[in-house]
Amino acid sequence: ARQALQRMQELISHQSFYVKDELFCDKHIYATRVHTNVIQKQPQPYSEAGIYVWLDGEFYNQKEISKKYNVSQYTDTQILLALYRVSNDLSFLKDIDGIYSAAIYNSKEQKLHIITDRYGLRHIYWTTQNGSFAWGSEVKALLAAPDFKPKIDCQAIKEFFGIGYLLENRTWFQDVELLSSGTVLTW
Repeated sequence: ARQALQRMQELISHQSFYVKDELFCDKHIYATRVHTNVIQKQPQPYSEAGIYVWLDGEFYNQKEISKKYNVSQYTDTQILLALYRVSNDLSFLKDIDGIYSAAIYNSKEQKLHIITDRYGLRHIYWTTQNGSFAWGSEVKALLAAPDFKPKIDCQAIKEFFGIGYLLENRTWFQDVELLSSGTVLTW
């Protein structure tokens, strides 16, 4: 799994200036991040008390949500983790304005939450293969996932040639979906 995760990083590192965060590995999850070092520059995951957060994108209303939930954090990643800890659920997401996708891993509960904002501009693609869950910001990252055998989705081809684009959550590959905007997927 560690080698697969490194390969996933390589597949979505498009320029030499891309930054690869360290690999996170425990008994239940392997995760990492590749970024352009423009926003959310601090290494991720950000963690406290067994909760780990990865964030791609940014919040536009940090002050408002920090005040509403009485949290005093400085970065969007810290705010997201603090809101999760204070709320003990994900209901706070409705108050966040921004363009982002995120992963919150609660190691004590062994739950992973994959989140997309209401605009859906930071994509998350996901698949399950042989009881394992894999996700990435680009479909090609999934090519490195163990047990993933890419097969073209014939319905996607029909849609694309029929109307010029793919419908809903469809991707070019069978068993790979785009997470809808404003969605939380819990594994």
